[in-house]
Amino acid sequence: MDIHCFPDHLVARLREFYILESRPKVYLFTSKQTGRAMHPRSMQLVVNSAMEKAGFKTSKYTAHTLRHSFATHLFNSGTNLHVIKTLLGHSKIETTMIYLHLQKHTQLGIISPLDQLFQRGTKSN
Repeated sequence: MDIHCFPDHLVARLREFYILESRPKVYLFTSKQTGRAMHPRSMQLVVNSAMEKAGFKTSKYTAHTLRHSFATHLFNSGTNLHVIKTLLGHSKIETTMIYLHLQKHTQLGIISPLDQLFQRGTKSN
């Protein structure tokens, strides 16, 4: 099951879209030609257009970049790593950690005992 988190203002707009688009049953965003799910490339063009309007260089960012950013912002604001894993639909926590550019020792807040010794040694010098 996919879980999607949208800001309240976007949910209101999506509801309007849903009503205007004859209440699609399977996919919210469909191809006008086929009625099937919008192709990923078409979705990327929509994201590019929105990013350009927001002043971003579209060559640097993709829809997937937004997914990574979403996960990173959740983590930085204190959201539990397992919650983020579930939201992203990952089966393994290691995949989520890749998204967040984390390593296990960073995630656990572990400081190497050697680092602690080094810090003590430099303070006394």
